[in-house]
Amino acid sequence: FLCGTAVASLVAGTAAAVGAPASLMQTADWMLAAEHVLLIGVDGVNLSKILEYAYDENSGFKTAMDQGVTGAATEVNHTTISGPSWSTILTGVWDDKHGVNNNLFRPEVYDKWPSVFNLIEYHKPEIDTTVISNWQYLNDLASAGGYSADNNTFVPTDGSPADSDSLVTALTIAQILATADNPDDVSSFLFSYQSQTDLAGHSFGGGSEEYMQAVINLGANIQQILAAIEQVKAITN
Repeated sequence: FLCGTAVASLVAGTAAAVGAPASLMQTADWMLAAEHVLLIGVDGVNLSKILEYAYDENSGFKTAMDQGVTGAATEVNHTTISGPSWSTILTGVWDDKHGVNNNLFRPEVYDKWPSVFNLIEYHKPEIDTTVISNWQYLNDLASAGGYSADNNTFVPTDGSPADSDSLVTALTIAQILATADNPDDVSSFLFSYQSQTDLAGHSFGGGSEEYMQAVINLGANIQQILAAIEQVKAITN
């Protein structure tokens, strides 16, 4: 999801653009100057299961999909497990370039193929970059490559995966709400990652009650995040 001047999603392929009324431009220039990008990552989520379990008015999946475009993509010759896939999303190159083919973290990969965190911090270090994740691999990735994320928060998964994702959601919302009072005009990039569906799929299978509940939970979490965005947009546009 990209928010601020644009709203988009890699979760379900959604996108939409929003504008700024002239009246607000006259009264709050610093608010309009700040651009904020939010990328939400939900691991192991199948689009057909979203449509079956979490396509309703209480789900952030539906809210996001209603705002933009949804696409079901077919990936050919790519290793569709977490390490290679998130490396591709965060570096912009396929696994045949970055060379990640499993979930064993190797920092040297991101020296050759810099992540979005590296690129932002190198070219525009004034942008505030943040990762909030409950998979350590992604926190390590955000620290690799020589230009690490400004804020790197790892959320443990020692208890319930759903509780861990709820904490990721709460921390993400706090970060979003903080942009409502930002007189220093700091633009931000935030990557927020949740893992309960992936864990449920591995442990119980994609047809299980546990997997269904995880998809529903994520829909509710995303709905809360989107509501926080709307709350701030009402203040800052």
